[in-house]
Amino acid sequence: MKPFCMALAATALALAPPALAQDVEISVDRPGLAGYTVIKPAGHAARPWPVVVWANGGCRLDPAPYISTLKAVAAQGFLVIAIGAAAEGETRANAPRGERPQPRTLTERIARITPPASKTGQLTAAIDWAQRSASDPRSDLHGKLATHRVAMMGHSCGGMQALEASLDPRVTTTLVWSSGYWRYGGDLPGIRLSRPMLQQLHAPTLYLTGGASDIAHLSAEGDFFEINHIPIFKATSPAPHALSFAHPQGGIFASAGIAWLRWQLLDDPAAAKQFGGPDCGLCGDPRWTIEKKNIP
Repeated sequence: MKPFCMALAATALALAPPALAQDVEISVDRPGLAGYTVIKPAGHAARPWPVVVWANGGCRLDPAPYISTLKAVAAQGFLVIAIGAAAEGETRANAPRGERPQPRTLTERIARITPPASKTGQLTAAIDWAQRSASDPRSDLHGKLATHRVAMMGHSCGGMQALEASLDPRVTTTLVWSSGYWRYGGDLPGIRLSRPMLQQLHAPTLYLTGGASDIAHLSAEGDFFEINHIPIFKATSPAPHALSFAHPQGGIFASAGIAWLRWQLLDDPAAAKQFGGPDCGLCGDPRWTIEKKNIP
């Protein structure tokens, strides 16, 4: 395990909120992609857009609670494909459903979990659709996509689906938002992610997790401890399981996620400095506690 750095210096550089670099367009149930929401930058593509695929918390078919974050991502020059068709014009940014007080015991928590409405295969199917669209002269996405650069990401139950889908060789990087392999007793209905799958991951991976009150905090801790063969970065900031999705433009967790996407998919040197080196931007931000492996 490589050394990790702690975010202690109050005067260090803070990661700026994500700026809406450009307007975005939201569409649902596009031809050949029923049951998804697509968010893309408006207007001309200055360069091909990498593809970002999203799975919702609770493995639900409703991306609306995440729209503020996903719009902020798309505005940076990415095509975002989210499982579920948000209602037309729906852009609410309230906390994801299910953020009510948790039952007291782990058994009670697991007992209330229902089989997921979404499936991991929907994530890889989104990549298939993006590849078809990029090569179809009839598509408005023809020639606009960098389909060789794909990020897989999701929140909570969706984060587990994103990890499983990241075994697909087309995935360039993975972002896990308050999630990880559930190793603390009791199978989760409908979830196929296993501990051996963690050792099959091949792409740089970012874990974003809340504090001790975040039910998935220990899952992220466990994954980070066990994964040693790929570049992996874990950023923790005191927050509940909903992180900062309800904040404007997704708050500080979206800021960190966007920086990672810009580094991994756009080769942005300024974004790379947020994660690389002992004096990385997040390392010196007092809002974060940072651990990393295989990242100089």
